[in-house]
Amino acid sequence: AGKHRPAWFDAQCREAKRRLRQACKTGHARDQLTREYNRVTRHARHQHEQLRAARLLDKIAAKDPEAYRMLVKKAARKPTPLSTTTWRQHIEQLFGSAENGAQ
Repeated sequence: AGKHRPAWFDAQCREAKRRLRQACKTGHARDQLTREYNRVTRHARHQHEQLRAARLLDKIAAKDPEAYRMLVKKAARKPTPLSTTTWRQHIEQLFGSAENGAQ
């Protein structure tokens, strides 16, 4: 609950991960389960990308504006750790102050 997982990480991936973690604790068949986990996650990711590409092509063929939104990455909405004053000082050091600039 509340954990970030990729959209393609489905129930099969979770089950393979659970089995792998259990094997790591007990030391049984870890190599085999690691290969299985990698195979399952690779397959799930590939299926997800194929489905996404098919949806995108359908939207392009239908001239749906949603196709553009599917291509544009969502901007991160994390606040910057720098204050406005710090940014302004940095920009002024690089390019000169606004008062001395374009005259």
